[in-house]
Amino acid sequence: MTKALTRSDPGTRSAAVERAEKRLGIRPPDDMIEAAEKLTAQKIEVKGLPADYFGCLLEDEIVEACIRAAINGRCSVCA
Repeated sequence: MTKALTRSDPGTRSAAVERAEKRLGIRPPDDMIEAAEKLTAQKIEVKGLPADYFGCLLEDEIVEACIRAAINGRCSVCA
């Protein structure tokens, strides 16, 4: 499994971002989404998870990244 395979479906990414937005009540910054996407691909590769797990894990990574950024004062949008 490669990162390209796990990140190739824009529909999966869009759906995950949309679900994260609903949970957070805000639109996370694009750079935070991109960082969460890279981390998600890395986790899937390292842990050997199936590629179809990408959307679910991406949603959680986006939410967690926003919460961490808000707690640490690194993102005014997330606070």
